[in-house]
Amino acid sequence: MLKSRLLWLFSVLLLSAAYVHADGIDPVIQVDDPTCPPAGCAQVSSGVPFTFSSNAAGGGTTVFQVNADSAGFTTLDIETVGTFPNKSDVQCFSNEFTCNVTFIDGVTDIFLTANTFCDGVCSTRGGFPPGDIFAIDLDNLFEPNGVPIFDQSGVAETTPGVGGWGPNRDFNALAGLTTAPTTARISAPEPSSVFLLFAGAAALAARRRIVRR
Repeated sequence: MLKSRLLWLFSVLLLSAAYVHADGIDPVIQVDDPTCPPAGCAQVSSGVPFTFSSNAAGGGTTVFQVNADSAGFTTLDIETVGTFPNKSDVQCFSNEFTCNVTFIDGVTDIFLTANTFCDGVCSTRGGFPPGDIFAIDLDNLFEPNGVPIFDQSGVAETTPGVGGWGPNRDFNALAGLTTAPTTARISAPEPSSVFLLFAGAAALAARRRIVRR
């Protein structure tokens, strides 16, 4: 009985290590440039990693300001441990960047780059200069054109602070990369580590049963 329960628990954890997906809600991320709230903005610099997290409801918005003494940036890379069944499950919007979602080494990578327009002469439009303010929004609300975002049950997600990333999910961001990463910047737990953890738990449980006898 104990052995079958441990095998079941191990199988569940292996599946959850492959990808993380909130029930019925696709994850959404949006990067825009709002005003700084009264409480102030977290300062970030190009080339220096910074972190943020989803809230208990899998959403939330964090507002940042580019350090005035730092260079501005035209790229932003955001990574989080875990992947999803399809890249199209991760919806990404921005009024400053073009989004590209990839899965690398068990990590979801969202690479945002400013648009390049060519009309005789090519120029880059978008990105954030020194001192500029930007927000990373994880809520499932509306697309930039005002169209509601619907969950898999056809229900519009219109509650501020609610998203599809799962509770308290950690993100690691880095601005100013010259190209999209081909290897993950952060590490995902290896399945072997999960196996060793539960093998140890099974051995401990078996030893306790022997002692009780």
